[in-house]
Amino acid sequence: MNKNQTIVTALAFLPTVLVLIIVFTWFAIQSRKTRPPVKDKLLRAPGESLRRQIDKFDENGPLYFGLILLFGPVCMSLLAGLAKLRLNSPHLLAEIILFSGLLLIVTMLFAWKIIKVLAHLRNLSLGFRGERAVGEELNKLMLDGCLVYHDIPSDADWNIDHVVVAPTGVFVIETKTRRKGKCPKGKRDYEVFYDGRTLEFPHCKDSHGIDQVKASAKWLGRHLSNAIAEDVRAIPILTIPGWLITNRVKPGNGELLVLSHKQIRAAILDGKERVLNDKRMRQIAHQLEQRCRDVEF
Repeated sequence: MNKNQTIVTALAFLPTVLVLIIVFTWFAIQSRKTRPPVKDKLLRAPGESLRRQIDKFDENGPLYFGLILLFGPVCMSLLAGLAKLRLNSPHLLAEIILFSGLLLIVTMLFAWKIIKVLAHLRNLSLGFRGERAVGEELNKLMLDGCLVYHDIPSDADWNIDHVVVAPTGVFVIETKTRRKGKCPKGKRDYEVFYDGRTLEFPHCKDSHGIDQVKASAKWLGRHLSNAIAEDVRAIPILTIPGWLITNRVKPGNGELLVLSHKQIRAAILDGKERVLNDKRMRQIAHQLEQRCRDVEF
C-alpha cells in the first residue's frame, strides 16, 4: 500500500470518526445540563450484582462483535499480503500451509474465548432470572408484615441474594438456578433430593450453595448482633427455583432449609411463633438498608 492509498483509506474512516465525536460530545453536554430528579439512592433489586455484570457485557458487546467481524477480513488480508510478498519464493506453498495452520490455531483460540464469554453471559442471565423469580415470591411476604431486602453486600467481595426480616426471625436466602435437561430412565427431570449434605439432581450430585448460604447466615447473624447489641440468629435457606425439592431429612430449628421458591412463605410463617417485636425488626431493617441503598437514580 503506497502513501496515496494510505491517505485515501484514512479519509474513508473520517466521516465515521466525526459522527462518533459529535454523538459523544452531544451526550456529554446534555448530561451536564440536567440532573436526576431524585437525590436519594435506591434499594437494590433482586439480582442487582448480576445485572451490573450483564450491563458491563452490554457495554463491551459491540467491541466483541466488532472483533468478530474484522477477524476474517484481517486474516485474509494477511494471507494475501504474504502470498504477494513471497510470490517468487521456492517455498511459497509450504509457507502458505504453515501460515494457514497458525491461522487455524488462532481462529480456534479466538472462537474458544468468544464461546467462554457467551457461556458466562448465558449463566449470568439464568442466575438473574432465577433471583428475579425468587424476589417476586419474597416480595409478597411484605403483605404479611415482613421486610424483604435483596442483594445485600457483605464486608468482602460477595453478596447475600435475599434477606427476609419476619416476626418469626431473620432468614438468609441463597438462590441457585439450575437448568433442567434429559435424565436417566426412572428419574424425574424436575426433582432434586436433599439428604442433609448433598443435592441429588437427576443427572448429578453436588453440594453447590450449601456451605455458601450457611456461611452467609453466620456472617449476617454476627453483623446484626454487633450492630444492635442484641443476639440475632439468621436461618439459612437454599432455594432452587422451579424444582420439586424432596427432603430426606427433617431439619431442626435454625438448620438449613432447602426449598423451591414457592415453599418459602410457608416455611417462614406457617405455624411459627413470633420472636421479633416491631422495634427489633426496625433496628435490623435499618442495618440492612444502610448496606442495600446504594443504587443511583
